[in-house]
Amino acid sequence: MLSNHQATLSYDKSLVDMIVSRCTEVDSGARDADAIISNTVLAQMSDQVLARMADGQAIRTVALKVRKDKLEVLVK
Repeated sequence: MLSNHQATLSYDKSLVDMIVSRCTEVDSGARDADAIISNTVLAQMSDQVLARMADGQAIRTVALKVRKDKLEVLVK
């Protein structure tokens, strides 16, 4: 984010806790975490960043938080 858009990325510990809690298979190693990050975190973040870019708005910050067990992506 910083090198392409001069934007900062921040996340709460609650995001890390959510990812860890969803990694339930001991034998899968980091694959569970990678799938959660790719399919949930990056997907939602990309949707919001691309929508903002399509509207011609600058991207200054991206904040990732978890509220009521649901990912919240705030792009400003």
